[in-house]
Amino acid sequence: MKKTRHQTIWEELFKVFPQFRVKGSLAYIQPVASILRGLFRERSIDPESFYVWVFIQPLYIPSDHIFFNFGWRVGRDWKLADPELIPKLRTAIVTEGLPFLESVQGPSDIPEAALKWKQPAGPIIQQIVGYSYARIGDVNKACEVLDTLVENAKQSGYGRSLVPEVQAFRDLLLNDYNQACRLLEEWERDTRRKLKLPFGA
Repeated sequence: MKKTRHQTIWEELFKVFPQFRVKGSLAYIQPVASILRGLFRERSIDPESFYVWVFIQPLYIPSDHIFFNFGWRVGRDWKLADPELIPKLRTAIVTEGLPFLESVQGPSDIPEAALKWKQPAGPIIQQIVGYSYARIGDVNKACEVLDTLVENAKQSGYGRSLVPEVQAFRDLLLNDYNQACRLLEEWERDTRRKLKLPFGA
């Protein structure tokens, strides 16, 4: 199949970033341990433009798709016709994308990254932080964050769909920590498989 202009430019963009692997519209930092760290090319309504998301996604959060809740758009819309498109995008990646992606090496970096993030901590972010605390063995902090998520969701309705899973995981964490850890590992394997990411380090 002939490559589109979008894909050709996307692949050219990352030739100077050997730490990234390009897979379709996704470019992610290797190796992939428990957290997917990357950039994603999103089409805009204008066929001559596109958006770029920088994001992190812990694989131990159950998901069958890439989500951008812990991330943002780099710049505005990028124009294919811009003769300086690739150098401008590379500069944006170096100045805005890489510092964020490289600040999160593992689950222990998630809570601090969430505190520094300029967006409000919605239920998905709270779930990510709570599960990350669980992943590193801080049960008290994990339960504190997850209890806050549940309480906020019950009051506002926002994030209510997460409540059954979060409550069940929180109870398991308190009653059988080892089994909770195994569940996180199972979710990580399942998410990795659904996103078609390589296994191993």
